[in-house]
Amino acid sequence: MSTARSAALVGLLLLSVFGTGIATMGVASVQEILAFDPASDAWSTRVTEPGFTDSTPPPPLATHWRAIGPGTDATIPVFGNEVRASGSDHMGEPGVKIANDGTIYVHAPGFLWVSTDSGATFHSINLQGVRLCGCDADLAVNDLNEAFYSDLNYPVGGSIGATLNQGATFVPGGLVVQQGSDRQWIESDGLLHTYFTLRSGGVIDGYVATGPAHEFAPLGQLNVQGSNFRAGYLAVDRGLSRDPTGYAYFTYTSGNSVRVVVTQAGGLIGGSKVLSSDHLVASTGGTNLDSFSAAAVDDAGNAYVVWSEQASVAGHIVTKSMMASSTDHGATWSAGHQVNSAPATSVYPWIVAGKDGSVGIVYYGSAQATTPGSVTGDWFVYYTYSANAHDANPAFTETVAVPHKVRTGAICTGGTGCGGGSRAFLDFFGVTQFPDGRAAIAYDDSEALPSSAYPYVHFIQQVDGPKLR
Repeated sequence: MSTARSAALVGLLLLSVFGTGIATMGVASVQEILAFDPASDAWSTRVTEPGFTDSTPPPPLATHWRAIGPGTDATIPVFGNEVRASGSDHMGEPGVKIANDGTIYVHAPGFLWVSTDSGATFHSINLQGVRLCGCDADLAVNDLNEAFYSDLNYPVGGSIGATLNQGATFVPGGLVVQQGSDRQWIESDGLLHTYFTLRSGGVIDGYVATGPAHEFAPLGQLNVQGSNFRAGYLAVDRGLSRDPTGYAYFTYTSGNSVRVVVTQAGGLIGGSKVLSSDHLVASTGGTNLDSFSAAAVDDAGNAYVVWSEQASVAGHIVTKSMMASSTDHGATWSAGHQVNSAPATSVYPWIVAGKDGSVGIVYYGSAQATTPGSVTGDWFVYYTYSANAHDANPAFTETVAVPHKVRTGAICTGGTGCGGGSRAFLDFFGVTQFPDGRAAIAYDDSEALPSSAYPYVHFIQQVDGPKLR
């Protein structure tokens, strides 16, 4: 595109789709270019450039564009301008949740940033009284627009704070003291209960809060297999009006297997033991890395798990992002399906689910066919959408969500054994959805920083294409 043409579209977001392929690959004939104005949240100018072709790499910052036919809508998810949520703060491992009133919560260990203007700006929240050491963080929101932030004080325990006013103040939800504790997760079933899990040595302890006091009481231990495992994520079925059983799913990896503990959360209150059952999701056949598995539940009650898995492809050891589904509350699981397509290797998959069969999955992807810790090239943020994720052969539509690289060099998945700045992204990043089903991603970007420094945290949201609801 000419400099004059680019200058004429300053402040507008140019979008591109190459047929059914990835937005940043190949050469395409552009018949029209749609311009999206984030300020007015609307499509505005149509610029016609018959016969224009492009083979350039992803353009910088806010410019991401796609070739389309006249009058057609996007058939792949398209994302808008990125916003730095963390301001001058630096941290890896961001997560994101959005309340029904549209409040956006982006969190990272020791930090919480909130947006009340649809993601245009973010402000930092004072976590005094809730933040212990900033070792790990998680956040849940319920259907009453209450948010619950948790912090880990390794290895002593975790704290929980509830905010009813978009982070302006926090009501302490209590201190969970468990010696040897690690990686906590928190999630809501929407209205009745908020669940909290915490690894304590070789077991997983469960807690629950009910009512306006937001005080968490112990439920007992989840029935995990063995004591040498990697604690995964906690997902809760929010469809209590559809199924009052209230299933909850806790994922973990053990050896070369991905597993899930399923509880009937609706019947647990007042019990002294969590009634849970352990199920095999997948035997990976290769290492599943020192990274988290994650779970989500769609509006019809179907469950999904994603994980990283190493495999030999054309003589190279690469890392795949995988997904499996269950339509019977976790009792049985589908075969594992590879999600990443364009990137030769990927890492840190995370998932959100919407209406029946609809999921969105994020991961960092690199074109280099090697393990994440051996990559010397560039990493991009990928988003993959499926509308039939629990079918025997689900279809995945993959796109580059952020139109520039977010890191160059290795991403180490060895936990605290990593060194040299290769673990600056820490262990995951997050994806969620707006009430209207548009996807939203919180991710790390270290391109503006030395490779040894923690990255800035950014937020980006979907502006076009198929939605989760």
